[in-house]
Amino acid sequence: SASAVGLGFRVDAVSTGSVLSLDVKGANQVKLTDGALTEILGIKAPSGRSVSVVLTNGTGNAITIKNQDLTAAANDRVVTGDDFDFTFDNDKTISFIYDPDSLRWRLSSGGGGGGTTVLFT
Repeated sequence: SASAVGLGFRVDAVSTGSVLSLDVKGANQVKLTDGALTEILGIKAPSGRSVSVVLTNGTGNAITIKNQDLTAAANDRVVTGDDFDFTFDNDKTISFIYDPDSLRWRLSSGGGGGGTTVLFT
C-alpha cells in the first residue's frame, strides 16, 4: 500500500494500470513505483489548502498524463498546457499547481518526453 515516508512525501506503490483520479492524499510529493501504472487521467482535487503536488516517476516505464480527459471528474482534470497528452518519463519529476478559478490541475514544470512541450504558467 501507499506509505508515508516523511513530512509531505509519500510513496505510491498501489496505483496501477489506468488511474481515473490519482489520490495524492494531501502529500506535496509523491513517488509512483508500480511498474504496471500506464496512465493518469486526473488527480484528485485538493480538499484543503494544498494547491500543488510534485510527482516522481519511479515505475521503470513512461506514464501518460492525459490532457483534459473527459472520463475524469471535471475538477480532477489535468491541463498539460498544449492540448496534448504528456509523456512522463521514468526517473523524471513533474509538478502541478491546482488552479481554483478553472478547477483544474495545471502541469507547471518537469521533464517528459514524446515531443510534448511543457509550458510554465
